[in-house]
Amino acid sequence: MLNPPDKGSIFLRGQNITIAKVDLNKIRTRIGMVFQHFNLFAHLKAIDNVSIGLRRVKGFSKEEAHKKALEALSRVKLQDWANHYPAELSGGQQQRVGIARALAMEPDVILFDEPTSALDPELIGEVLQVMLNLAKAGTTMLVVTHEMGFARAVASEMIFLDQGVVVERGTPEHFSTSIKSDRVKNFLSQLDILYGSHEKLIKESEGEEKI
Repeated sequence: MLNPPDKGSIFLRGQNITIAKVDLNKIRTRIGMVFQHFNLFAHLKAIDNVSIGLRRVKGFSKEEAHKKALEALSRVKLQDWANHYPAELSGGQQQRVGIARALAMEPDVILFDEPTSALDPELIGEVLQVMLNLAKAGTTMLVVTHEMGFARAVASEMIFLDQGVVVERGTPEHFSTSIKSDRVKNFLSQLDILYGSHEKLIKESEGEEKI
């Protein structure tokens, strides 16, 4: 609701969050956000970037927030970097702090806005691995991404958008075997030309090898 929709409605667990009487601040505590460009506080250590929302929004004590933040950092394998500032972390590590920040709030859903697009190629894998682990753990995620191999590996539903219009939607299997739109076919063929087959990531997600 930072950008109110022109039409339609948004529902969170059956509740319409676009109507006037909704307490947006309360709703926002139930929705996590992982940004494209990290958006960490440069003057705060990783542990404080994760705990600040728990203290300011949820009213946790400093000790409670610190404990929960450390647990969240452990889930993204950054507990040993808790006392480092963003400038001391790689891009992949900063994005994992961003994911931990969202996880710590225990939201109903986490929104990811192109979470790997600002990363160097060698750092993409570590972020995708964290997201893959979250998917396997049952975390509900809505992900905007061009990483089609990753999407096929973890999604329950995929939606292809072009100019704000839904071109095609379906299961990952549908996007592997039953694509109907020429627009989608062309897009995926161009990705394969640029990056090669994405089947490797699917196999890796099934445990044949690590990302």
